[in-house]
Amino acid sequence: MYFTECVSLAERYPDLARVIEQVDERLHEMGTAEVIRVADVASFLGIDPNRVTSVLEMLAQDGVLLGEEMIECPHCRMAVLCSEYEDALKEEGEYRCTDCDRPLPQATIQAITTYRRGERWKEALDPKEDSDGIGLEIAEEVEQTAIKEWPDPTEHTTAKVWTTKDRSFWMSTKTDGEHDGKVQFAMREDGSPTYQMQFMRLICFQHPKPVLLKDVMEQVYPNDFATMGKDQRAATKLLRKVRSLVSDIRTKKFAKANLNRDILPPLSFESSVETGISLQLAKLHRLDDKVVDDVGSRLG
Repeated sequence: MYFTECVSLAERYPDLARVIEQVDERLHEMGTAEVIRVADVASFLGIDPNRVTSVLEMLAQDGVLLGEEMIECPHCRMAVLCSEYEDALKEEGEYRCTDCDRPLPQATIQAITTYRRGERWKEALDPKEDSDGIGLEIAEEVEQTAIKEWPDPTEHTTAKVWTTKDRSFWMSTKTDGEHDGKVQFAMREDGSPTYQMQFMRLICFQHPKPVLLKDVMEQVYPNDFATMGKDQRAATKLLRKVRSLVSDIRTKKFAKANLNRDILPPLSFESSVETGISLQLAKLHRLDDKVVDDVGSRLG
């Protein structure tokens, strides 16, 4: 097994040994996953979700994983921390999914427990386990996979963006010439663009020029912007929406697709409507002179 904590658990719970071994291998394969769902792991492995839950809970108790309570949009599966959801309800009276824009009323939502890498993820491997050096090789391999150190994207990362015939907006990146991954921003079911798609289109086609947050507000949230006026409280709420939007793209789109999240810098709480934001890239290729087939994604 890759994680020494899994070896220990298998010894303590022999009836779960096979499940622990499969979960151990799956976690290693997932590497940089930010949101690990019990249902997804169980479905992929073809295992009873209750048994997977038991294993993940024990790994969380040992510090290898960190459990988090989240609200998941039933339409697009975008997840948000329960604390962020509750804060939005208190401040704005409602919460809308930052991806598909559907309202998630409190009476209809259900919290789920998800997991991500814990503090002892790296420590879970014992490089001295095998005298022939095999343990060290495994440790190094998992460390590279699980906690990836990205170089400065302004010097090492290039990107391509394009639109496919289904009107999805795509981005792929390469770091030092090696393909990282690609991410899709799809249309809503009603055929309208999501907030994330509108933001990405705006920032990509303005690149390398920074886009002011007031312009993001006006183009991505036009209705809110039109009614904002000089109401400082409304402006603060709208800035919060933009910060959440940027955070979700970084952590739930880029990181999940194995793209360096730092190609899109985070917004601090000190950000104002005059703050500018731009992609941090060595070069951006825009392929939208014409709409291309999905095979165009292979160009990335």
